[in-house]
Amino acid sequence: MIKNNSIKALIPAREGSKGIPSKNMSILNGKPLIQYTIQAAIESRSLDRIIVSTDHDEIASISKSLGAEVPFKRPADISEDVDTEFVLKHAINYLEDAEIKIAGAGSSLDEAFDPIIFNIDGITFGVLAFDDVAAQNFAATDDEPGTAPLDDDYSDEIASGYQSYFHPASALSLNRFKKLITDLAEAVDVVIVQVQTGTEDTHDPSERSIKALRVARSAGATLVIGNQAHHVQAIEPLEEGKFIAYALGNFIFDQNIFNYPDLNNYYRQPS
Repeated sequence: MIKNNSIKALIPAREGSKGIPSKNMSILNGKPLIQYTIQAAIESRSLDRIIVSTDHDEIASISKSLGAEVPFKRPADISEDVDTEFVLKHAINYLEDAEIKIAGAGSSLDEAFDPIIFNIDGITFGVLAFDDVAAQNFAATDDEPGTAPLDDDYSDEIASGYQSYFHPASALSLNRFKKLITDLAEAVDVVIVQVQTGTEDTHDPSERSIKALRVARSAGATLVIGNQAHHVQAIEPLEEGKFIAYALGNFIFDQNIFNYPDLNNYYRQPS
């Protein structure tokens, strides 16, 4: 979920569980399971807010002590064995009631594709956000909540059993993506497109990422920003006033698995 340039994570953590009673509070190596999820979100360095949706006071207390937010208590009717879509819809409704605008997720496919539009000093900005990481399993539909899918159709990716971002660029169809950007470019002065795409732990943009972000630029996006890699990836400099950054990396590079090549590798020619 994105508010302007703020990225939020939603962690569903109910008390009940079909397999392990009170699973989220179960201790593993001295820590409750919920702690591992929250710490992973914090250590990603790419999230501005981490929101836990729970029906249980102890889970809420643990979450808050670890630095997550618990701004609401999940109602009992969506704290049983229900689809995660109901939890997402409840959170979306809460954010909308708080007048927090969302891009990249929604209560339906149309809502997930809705842009954020705002004005600063007479300049109108529009923001769109798309998902190529979880969308094959968690994309919004005409009447169900979820993320804004990048691909026109994830059937092949779902059938393969492999995550979508491992598939080649040739498998990525972007007709809908392109039209949404083109339509927004006709309505605002500056279009910002954010895409969750690419493979993790690499400085090299995938061919799939390159295809998607260049299509966004050609469709009228002024600034195109990718992420998913945890590393800083290549940029493509201004071309007719438009700029691409394939991945901004973690805010703080504190993971010792990272290697840092020469900074010249971060510059990519647009050809």
